[in-house]
Amino acid sequence: VNPVMPELMNQISYAVQGNDLSISLAVQNGQLQLNVMMPLLLIKLSESQKLLTNSLRVFTDTCVAGLAVNETGVKHKLDRSAVLVTALNPTIGYEAAAKVAKLVMSENKTVHQAVLELGITDHHGCVLDEARLNELLSPDSMVTVD
Repeated sequence: VNPVMPELMNQISYAVQGNDLSISLAVQNGQLQLNVMMPLLLIKLSESQKLLTNSLRVFTDTCVAGLAVNETGVKHKLDRSAVLVTALNPTIGYEAAAKVAKLVMSENKTVHQAVLELGITDHHGCVLDEARLNELLSPDSMVTVD
């Protein structure tokens, strides 16, 4: 991965944002139906299009291509993230969720381990087991609306 390429993309995005401001001002200051600022608008729009088209191709080839997600590492970190506890909040309540989060952070445990170790129950008094935790903490259940 070439570290210069993301820096280049930042610079290009700043140039495009500057062009966007120029375009906005040109549109604001055009009078009636004959916008005398149209040449500036077209120049800046064309410049932005060329900058983005050319740079994205190079950025993709030299920086993005070949990148891969370290799924094991991501899962390891996610399983130990207190953020996951928020998915349990509706089922176990704030106080129990806070206990779980505290244990996860203080002892570097997974959310599953912390819930099972603490013997956390749902609002009906049922102890959460591994199967129920898998259901509550599955990515699908977090992004699907019932």
